[in-house]
Amino acid sequence: MEKCTVYTDTVKDPSLETPVIIGFSVLYRLCNNVCVALLSSNPLIAIKLVEILYLYFSIEFVLGITGNIGVIFFTFGNRKLQTVQNMFILNLALADLIVCIFSLPLTPITSIYKNWYFGDQMCHSLPWIQVGIFHFLSCPVIGLFPRHSFAI
Repeated sequence: MEKCTVYTDTVKDPSLETPVIIGFSVLYRLCNNVCVALLSSNPLIAIKLVEILYLYFSIEFVLGITGNIGVIFFTFGNRKLQTVQNMFILNLALADLIVCIFSLPLTPITSIYKNWYFGDQMCHSLPWIQVGIFHFLSCPVIGLFPRHSFAI
């Protein structure tokens, strides 16, 4: 198993590129400003921006965990909510819970410090977890498409 390399060695500096996803651009600019502020001469600006970024991710983490656990709990706890449509929502809640647990805490740290601090095992397993989440979400959605429309 090869060692994980430093983030800046494998990925181009995001401050040199324009973000493609419009909804993500505010957070992208905030991370970019934090990275620039960490390199600036005024450490108070850097500290405030890092605090804002960590506060944002902490709120998102807490709301994501509690909301998705609530959806799972209420879906399994109430027999009337166990419909086919709600199973797709349950699938989405499970996948989002996995994202909140594995990906969300790591994002601000790697975005700000541009280095991987979580060990080689996590470095190699995290992409597999993220790909698994993608398939966990996409396979049931593909199942919604009528199969007879693809027949020739």
